[in-house]
Amino acid sequence: MFINLHNSKEEIISSVKNASDSTVECNVIALTANGKSNIRAFINAFLEKNNTDEIYKNDILESIFELIYNALKANYSHVYTLSVLQRKYPKLNDIIVSGQYFMNEKLMQSYVKFRRSTFVKDSIKKLMKLESALIKQLDEGSAIDISKYKELHSFKEIMKKPVCIKVSLERKESICKCNVINEAPIALLDLARIYEKRKIFRQYYDENRLYQFYNENLDESESAGFGATLIDLRLLNMGLEPYNYFTILTDGIHTNASISFIVKS
Repeated sequence: MFINLHNSKEEIISSVKNASDSTVECNVIALTANGKSNIRAFINAFLEKNNTDEIYKNDILESIFELIYNALKANYSHVYTLSVLQRKYPKLNDIIVSGQYFMNEKLMQSYVKFRRSTFVKDSIKKLMKLESALIKQLDEGSAIDISKYKELHSFKEIMKKPVCIKVSLERKESICKCNVINEAPIALLDLARIYEKRKIFRQYYDENRLYQFYNENLDESESAGFGATLIDLRLLNMGLEPYNYFTILTDGIHTNASISFIVKS
């Protein structure tokens, strides 16, 4: 069942709790203050409906938010990078638009190089902050900062494709699962780096050296790999094996990050 996050918080909670389907879904376009509040209501209603242990609710909630934030950031980066490639290689536009750039060595090298650049990372951070600030002003009915709007509009002109993340929550018997799906395929090298970071984290965890791990990786706190280790830690605190309950998969078109957890019968 699809839940519209533009509805009131009360309507969202009621829709989730009264849904006859075992799966509820929503779309996320931005993490504004109001958006976060409605996402939180959506997730909490599902957790309450499925008798989730109270002491684990916050860990689950924060883990899902971590996935949503990383998915939005990755999707912005992906769309922005494709837009730049379209301007750089106009004769290859059909290949880029069709998603076949992964099969073109020249385009793929440019895609990976540009997407990892500091310029793109800084641009995406700026864009997300601008968008959140504007939506907040609209939600509050306050005067819009025209200078910021013009800057955001220039970004949107570059990024012709809208960004949207799909979040689904489902229950099968005693297992609940959250899927966060976006249209930004993760490069295999980047996926390998995330899993390598998780592997290193687990080694430190098993050796009771967590403080040392996070102290050594503070400069990577914005990376997806660092965020993944935080999710692993929360799952371990819940008595769950992270590699069995947290996966990141890609089919070359989409990326699906999923977290599973056990609930009471």
